[in-house]
Amino acid sequence: MTIYSKWRKKVWLYLNDIIYLRLTTRVINVFFSLMIITLPFVNKFSRVMVLFYLLLFFRMIYKNKDFIIPYMHKLFLFGLFTIIVLGDLSNGISLESLKRMLYLAIFISLYYATLYFVRKNILKIDTFVYAIVISMTVYMINGYIQFFSGYDLILHSTLQNDGICSISKNRNIFGLAMFFYMALLSFLVFEKKMYWTILFLLFAIVAIILTLSRQIWITAILFFFVLIFYKHHMISMRFWMMGLVGIIAIVFLFLYIPELHERVILLQNGYSSGRMELWKILISHIPEAPLLGHGFHSPLNITGTKIEYDYAHNLTIGILFNLGIFGFLFYLIFIGYFLKLLVQCQNIQIKPYLIALFIALFMVQQQLGGSMLIHKFIGPSMMIFLAWVTSYSSTETFIKKKRNF
Repeated sequence: MTIYSKWRKKVWLYLNDIIYLRLTTRVINVFFSLMIITLPFVNKFSRVMVLFYLLLFFRMIYKNKDFIIPYMHKLFLFGLFTIIVLGDLSNGISLESLKRMLYLAIFISLYYATLYFVRKNILKIDTFVYAIVISMTVYMINGYIQFFSGYDLILHSTLQNDGICSISKNRNIFGLAMFFYMALLSFLVFEKKMYWTILFLLFAIVAIILTLSRQIWITAILFFFVLIFYKHHMISMRFWMMGLVGIIAIVFLFLYIPELHERVILLQNGYSSGRMELWKILISHIPEAPLLGHGFHSPLNITGTKIEYDYAHNLTIGILFNLGIFGFLFYLIFIGYFLKLLVQCQNIQIKPYLIALFIALFMVQQQLGGSMLIHKFIGPSMMIFLAWVTSYSSTETFIKKKRNF
């Protein structure tokens, strides 16, 4: 082969790689955007988008052979799934527990896929932001229409519920979605100076209030409290005045809307919507399987008691019940790992928002405990969020460097 032929081949391969990379990048960003936009609707289309997104990930790492899972990650995942399997074997594996394990495996794959694409500079932060804004705006508008008219435009059916719930039919799930949206909009308004999003932020806050979800209220308050604690010296007088006006408006809402006032009274009186009774039942069953728990099942199938909920509604109790003490130790390692990443984060602008968001989400998971592992919206959302946290903060190697010969 002549020198000319060799160079022509190299040039052709180089151009081919560039075209392939650009095309792949666009395709991945399209599927990622469609996945984010459709996630809250939890329909067949959203599941197909997740599947295609993961297929693109597995195809790329198979072709490039450059993806590395750090040793400690492998050890953690091996230990976690070992505990889950042993717990199920000791209590009887059910179709439900296998289904939950499959969901968990998919959600973990979403974490590594997003982390890989971000580290490869394939996924762009702008794609992520605009996809969330589009998705949550549609979700929110549908929720408002459902709340005031009783008709859901997306489900094409009447839907009466206490508080805004949109197509999720669950005010806590809708409230958590609006909380994510509110946190992102706060960053866009205060850090990126995208003041056109202020109106969306106000509507998101009002939507959170109208969910009538006390746990989401507390989560939102905690988020702003932590954020102000970190950023108080950087907040201008104009934003302090806007915040004061907002607080006064919220107080009037609570005073003059009977449903809101009633929910506050119930919160003051310690009304738990049946959760206290559920927790007492689950705690009484924890000593029966203290090390490995009762398996990856729903409490409905374990206790033999009439319970309204299919998960614990408390993360600590839920993990101890399902996965035992060993599972709870892995949960503490999981929390410690991401807290360490947040402390290491060098991006001064985004760090306070990540810390505030993480603390608030940790608190809300104490009430939505278990749903992170099984819910088709909460699970993927949490994993994608944690992937961005890792990409901003971790110094671990996830991409193998190519050797130059």
